[in-house]
Amino acid sequence: MAIKWRKFGFGVMMRLSLRVIAGIALFLTFLISGGEARPVKHRMTKHHITEHSHSHFKGRGMWVWNEIHGNDNDYEPYVRMAKAYGIQYVVIKAYNGGNWGVRDAEGDFQTQLNQRMISAFQKAGIRCYGCGTAYLWPQSDVEGAIRHSVNLLHKTTVDGIVLDDVFAYGADKHQTGRLFGEIRNHIDHCSSCRKKAFAFSTFPYVWKADLPWEIPFRYARYYLPQIYWMDMRLTPSGAVSRFQRGWNEYHRKNRNVHVRIIPVGPTIDHRDVTPKHVKQFISACRKDGYHDISFFRWGVTSKEKWKVIGGKS
Repeated sequence: MAIKWRKFGFGVMMRLSLRVIAGIALFLTFLISGGEARPVKHRMTKHHITEHSHSHFKGRGMWVWNEIHGNDNDYEPYVRMAKAYGIQYVVIKAYNGGNWGVRDAEGDFQTQLNQRMISAFQKAGIRCYGCGTAYLWPQSDVEGAIRHSVNLLHKTTVDGIVLDDVFAYGADKHQTGRLFGEIRNHIDHCSSCRKKAFAFSTFPYVWKADLPWEIPFRYARYYLPQIYWMDMRLTPSGAVSRFQRGWNEYHRKNRNVHVRIIPVGPTIDHRDVTPKHVKQFISACRKDGYHDISFFRWGVTSKEKWKVIGGKS
């Protein structure tokens, strides 16, 4: 018994000694740093996961502006094309501010997104999100945008709502709060909507301009930054890096922001948006940890770019 007690006492003393040494080391570090505790180095993770977020915006996505029309009788060709190139979700233009639909050749708004279209994609295992342009000037018809969003959420099986081009057309704080707050309130208080996604998309300038960024980040769970390298006058990898630096800086000052980021890359017809550029964008996103990405937009994507998106080139 005496031997066991001595071993026990020695172990306790050793643990206490190690704690004392660790405490002294911390105190010396504090003094060396000038009396200020040094911040812990922290690389922000790309996926601040919230409830249900794993299932939304997964894999490769494609944005649809006005390429698929509501009066089409057969959506199967579009669905087959999406499946052929590995598209796992589509973001389809549903409304433009307070106006429902998209403009036709005559300038009139026509219905595009409807339940038949949504069902066609969902039956093939492709998630379908509706998006609308966010006009946020003081005189904007925010009530109309709220009504369209709520109707989509309640009256269709759409997988979620994306508010597009936030702060591109006005940035009134009161209007922004109304739009985002009302949509979030409806999602949270509707039993059939709680698993649906609420996202927003904008140019990726969170590090600049005096804009009320805190509002969309408070209410939305997903952020789809439009990393359009040709507009930023950078290479694809340079644009992704520029966004990441800006986001890290913003997040250091706003630790309470928890969103999942899904980058959006262009596939438009432009001399600086070639299949090679698209491939570089995908690689740059992967390097920074973004494996879930989407592209803008369906109707102007060449066959060569579709192959890159689908991993066939």
